[in-house]
Amino acid sequence: MGLQKLSLQKHKLRDDGIYIMMEHLLENNTLRVLDLNSNEISFRGCEAIAKYLKGENCILESLQLSNNKCADYGAKAIAQALAVNRSLIHLDMTYNNIEDLGLTLFAQSLN
Repeated sequence: MGLQKLSLQKHKLRDDGIYIMMEHLLENNTLRVLDLNSNEISFRGCEAIAKYLKGENCILESLQLSNNKCADYGAKAIAQALAVNRSLIHLDMTYNNIEDLGLTLFAQSLN
């Protein structure tokens, strides 16, 4: 069994680091918990995460993205991925400046 939990809190990975990591995770089929809290991730990083969440190998169950800079457009990317992802059961996006638009998009993805 491969790596199941990866915690990279407070590493200032930012969008470029997240993009690189997500490209490598596309082949991973063992990771279940990913903690990316406090990494200055904006909407571009969220787009890379969303691509991973839509991937056929993704079995991620828990994703922590709190205290980043995702805002509404990052929420939009994640919400679109949630509409097709069937493994994720826990998502934390607290403290991301997500307003009404982002919350509406999340609500729509849960239908």
